[in-house]
Amino acid sequence: MASPTGRQRCGSRHEPTGIVARARGMTRIAREAGLSRESLYKALPRTGDPNFETVRAVLRAPGLQLSVRRAGEPAA
Repeated sequence: MASPTGRQRCGSRHEPTGIVARARGMTRIAREAGLSRESLYKALPRTGDPNFETVRAVLRAPGLQLSVRRAGEPAA
């Protein structure tokens, strides 16, 4: 779905994680994350709801990390 700015909007809060995994290759990400390919596909469909550990493992596989900051604070 496109936003008013023309950018593609995510269908769910976990969709970006699935996009990362698909872009890098699900089999490769699954192996690097220590998951089976089947469990990764089940956890990351557009309607899926992966747990935090799955999201963290998928992001760490290609060298990404998740960070949290206080709302209203500028990014470092």
